[in-house]
Amino acid sequence: MHKSKLLKVYACANCAEVEVKTATPKIRGCKKSSFHNWVCIGEHGLDKYVCKGCGIKVKIYGTPSPEGCTAEGKLHTWSKV
Repeated sequence: MHKSKLLKVYACANCAEVEVKTATPKIRGCKKSSFHNWVCIGEHGLDKYVCKGCGIKVKIYGTPSPEGCTAEGKLHTWSKV
């Protein structure tokens, strides 16, 4: 039986760039640091959330992780939209 890999949502804790991938994205190319600092926010899904701190928008299955916000508190504060 063939299993497809789950798409996960990653956010860079340095620049707030968001990537949807099956594995951790490449670390090169960060706009604010030498390298991206990727944090897995959760599994890609249909529920839409926005972080009140850094403003990123993600589509997640379940509740997104609070880790890796670029705002002062360093934890995402998610609101479902």
